[in-house]
Amino acid sequence: MTVKMKTNYFVLLLCSMIMFITCSSSSKGDDKDDPGGEIHEDQFQKLPKSGELKVMSFNVRYGSAVETDPNNNWDFRKAACLEMINDQKPSVIGFQEAVYTTQWLYFKDNLAADYDGYGVGRNDGAEEGECMGILYRKADVEMLDHGTFWLSDTPDEPSKAISWGAGHYRTATWGIFRLKATGQKCCYINTHLDLVPAARAKSMELIQQRFALYNPEGFPQFLSADFNTNSEDVIFDELEKTMFNSRDYAPEGHTDFNGTYNKWGEKSMIIDDIFYTSSLSVIEYHTVTESYGSSAFVSDHYPIYAIFKF
Repeated sequence: MTVKMKTNYFVLLLCSMIMFITCSSSSKGDDKDDPGGEIHEDQFQKLPKSGELKVMSFNVRYGSAVETDPNNNWDFRKAACLEMINDQKPSVIGFQEAVYTTQWLYFKDNLAADYDGYGVGRNDGAEEGECMGILYRKADVEMLDHGTFWLSDTPDEPSKAISWGAGHYRTATWGIFRLKATGQKCCYINTHLDLVPAARAKSMELIQQRFALYNPEGFPQFLSADFNTNSEDVIFDELEKTMFNSRDYAPEGHTDFNGTYNKWGEKSMIIDDIFYTSSLSVIEYHTVTESYGSSAFVSDHYPIYAIFKF
């Protein structure tokens, strides 16, 4: 090999090494199970500032499930779920699939120093079944009013929407909140839609009717859910005339399009969303793919949050 050839070879090798290092350092190390995109932790806003509200939606995966990998069972990841909430410090958090006796009460009791909230079991309106409860951070907000309705033809009593083809009891939890820093009020509904398309469509119609019922004064509104469908579904057409998807409207560089349903690392689908009304500004959206404690996943869904400015 001539001197010139050796020189060219080493220049090429050096360039290749620089490109490798640059590409490796630009991606988050634990993104291998989340092909949705990069997350730059030094860029996104994690905590709300004074006068801002951080809304989190979290499908916790029902605790009675027996998982293929025992490490994903509730008893092995519940401490990680607490660690995630204590680290993320949402102003309000809407849960899905939290079994009332074993999961909802676990969250409520273990977070009682900082959080309070409301929720009921969906099967009987008391303590049976899953709970779509809402917890709120007592230092940031106070709950002025609250309630639950069922996604059915008889929304004010425990009921399954058999005429809609629903496979399960489905509820929505609502609350009127006041920001302590500013005195501003908002209406928040959290829910979990059915797997049957017709039932999801009827549920969305009912939810919009209930916003009007609970919020006659027109406070800013939030809707969080595991919608069990993607945001292109026609069930969102009416809603999007008055509310916006925080993922789509957060500023560039302060949002992501990572999958929210991970199925313990097997899938990457966006089916969890947080909507808001136009009187607000969304300044941050984030899919929480970070690991906590010794658990690779806190659930088969990633928690999501959005930070809003009034």
